[in-house]
Amino acid sequence: MALRYKISLLVTITVLVVLIPLSLIHIRALARAEEEEIQSRLKAVGETMVAGVFTSELEAESEVRQYMFLNSALKTDADILFTAIYPGGEKGVAVLNRERFPKQIKGTDWELIRQFVEQHSDPMVHYVSVALPQGRQLLMGYSIAVIEQHRRERQLKAIGWAVGLTSLAVVGSMLFAMLLTRPIRELTAGMSRVADGDLKVRLKRKSRDEIGALTEDFNQMMADLQENVLERQRMSHELDIARRIQRSLLPQSEPNVPGLDVAGTCLTYAEVGGDYYDYLPLSDGRLAIAIGDVSGHGVSSGLLAAAVQGCLSNQVSIDPAAAKVLAAVDHVVRSSGGQMMTLCYTVLDPRNGLSTIASAGHWPPCHYVVRTGAVEEVYPSTAIAPALGAFSTTFYPDHQVSLEPGDVLAFYSDGILEEVNPDNEMYGEERFHDALRRHAGGTAQQIRDAILDELSTFRGEAPQDDDIALVIVKYRPFE
Repeated sequence: MALRYKISLLVTITVLVVLIPLSLIHIRALARAEEEEIQSRLKAVGETMVAGVFTSELEAESEVRQYMFLNSALKTDADILFTAIYPGGEKGVAVLNRERFPKQIKGTDWELIRQFVEQHSDPMVHYVSVALPQGRQLLMGYSIAVIEQHRRERQLKAIGWAVGLTSLAVVGSMLFAMLLTRPIRELTAGMSRVADGDLKVRLKRKSRDEIGALTEDFNQMMADLQENVLERQRMSHELDIARRIQRSLLPQSEPNVPGLDVAGTCLTYAEVGGDYYDYLPLSDGRLAIAIGDVSGHGVSSGLLAAAVQGCLSNQVSIDPAAAKVLAAVDHVVRSSGGQMMTLCYTVLDPRNGLSTIASAGHWPPCHYVVRTGAVEEVYPSTAIAPALGAFSTTFYPDHQVSLEPGDVLAFYSDGILEEVNPDNEMYGEERFHDALRRHAGGTAQQIRDAILDELSTFRGEAPQDDDIALVIVKYRPFE
């Protein structure tokens, strides 16, 4: 139900609740006043007649004289229905105006009066009494039928007035409610336009009350919302540019190095991720591989990854030694303003299978040994140097691994191990090692895709909550 109808209904109910009880109270008061006026008048008549006619020797008065007195009293006022001396013995004296009585009656006047007085046989007939000598009373009865008729007539008039006033209340309250709720309806219409995408809607303030203040707040909210939307659009455009830049920084194809089968990927969690990997072919036929994870997500992480790639390319062309490369990247990271980055740097020689690996805070790569069928870590995590940007150091120890034909190296970021399923279980090293072991017989691309498929199956309906970088290197000398 619309607000204006609710207000109209409330006003109408209020009018009825107030008007009807007041009308009934007024009608009862008028009826009571009318009856009190009759009682007062009849009592005055009775007192006057008693004072002027009756003597102290009522017992000596003849019955004829009592009848004459009662007839005289009966004729003094048109409202009198009967007169009687009570108690008047077995044959009490009473005079009844049968023509005025509200209903047909049978029996003597005294019998009817005694039944009326002692048994209240007719609720429409009331009486007043005036004291007589010797403990007797002069009773004068009157009918309240006329009073009841007047009361009913007044009730009908009151009903008519109630209907009229209620109609006026309905019409007036509807007009008032429409006027009162007009600003609210305009606000509602404005919100509907906002829901349809119109952020330029503005409303005119027409009052200085709370609704007018609400209108001002609505206009200010729409101005802020429009500004925020424009800002978000601008940021989205910038993020799209940053995302395309980052994508362009990642390898567009796998390296073609005889003896090495390589496949890598990077799945970002945010618009611009912090995970990064790159292939850096060296002039002597070796291949350098870098994989890292910048702290945080978003534009700043992506821009730092881009700066790191430029530094790597430049340093590798000067001196590809692990310590030199990591020290140069550390300088770039510390210049970024508080961010940190983990990085694993590897140089592989396809001629003899020798792999030199150094890490700054990054997970050590996994080595699948075809001869034993086992998956091993190249070096313990305790042998890893601090993350880049954490401390100023030039000491980055390297580790050498001799690969045999069929051996596999898996470089990865922590997004793989820390992936969780709907039951909040982590994927972990054990599942990762098991997947690598089971799929190590395939090509590097097949191994990579199989691991990612199993990771996706494990995650299920749960959303990806971190960047994922994975590089698979399989040693295939001179195939």
